Amino acid sequence: MDINYMKSFMTIIECGDFQKAADQLETSRSEILRHISKIEEELGTPLFKQDAEALELTKCGELFRSASERILNLWEQGFKSLGDFYFQGKTQLAVGSISVMVPYRITDMIFEFQKEHPEINLHVFSENDQILKEKLKQRQIELAFLHGKVSEDEAFESLLYYQDSGCVLLPQQHPLANRAVISIRDLANEQFLLLPEKTGIHQEFMRICRESGVSPKIAGIFRNSSSIFDLVSKSCGVGFLMRASAAAQLQDGVVLKRLAEKSVINIYLSRYREVKMSAAARLFWAYIRERRETEQQEKDPEEET
Repeated sequence: MDINYMKSFMTIIECGDFQKAADQLETSRSEILRHISKIEEELGTPLFKQDAEALELTKCGELFRSASERILNLWEQGFKSLGDFYFQGKTQLAVGSISVMVPYRITDMIFEFQKEHPEINLHVFSENDQILKEKLKQRQIELAFLHGKVSEDEAFESLLYYQDSGCVLLPQQHPLANRAVISIRDLANEQFLLLPEKTGIHQEFMRICRESGVSPKIAGIFRNSSSIFDLVSKSCGVGFLMRASAAAQLQDGVVLKRLAEKSVINIYLSRYREVKMSAAARLFWAYIRERRETEQQEKDPEEET
């Protein structure tokens, strides 16, 4: 049985709702239901009571929950033990990141830092902002690249890493495709294809809509932006993504348009203030700050000309 099926099952129990579980795992409700169907197919019996008003486990579901807890704990302990054995005696640094790393050169920064500091074993974990914040609080990671409003949270110290903006994805044949700039009001009747609610870009999109008095029609929520590109190219809706990320993935049949409404999405390197930084974390923090300052100085003369 796929370990991810058990993770989905336990997340449903934790959230008490299929859709909330799907949002937390950054996937679709149908995918969550598919996982449950696979488990029930292997066990030959339902996990949830069909006629219950609220989410309620069957007797088999209760037994499977107990088994899943033990298996997932053993699975996590096993990976930790293997990691401890492999990296024994070396300095460790765990860093989290938003899932979209390449367009923002996060992978380049990590690679270059690792080259300069081979004595440090750098572990990188990709998750959504909310999960990364929890991992910082629980000391599972020391630093994380986050976007959204983490800088406004006093529990975290944040270093500005990258400034991006939102952009609209239109089918190439869309009536507004020839415009240089589009207002969100021009798209009030469109079907929107978005990333999950907990992502910074989704929250920024909803903010723009609220301030513009637009109630967006959301046709679908997708974990991967590639699905959004594919559907937009087939004229199944319009998308809203971070510009640098969208530009890196641009494909035939899709055009990117700047939004008239101001849209700023910052990416930060953040740490939880209550946790003292290790020497490795301080090195990485200083490295990112220095690289950011150097790149900004190189950019400023170009902006003046």
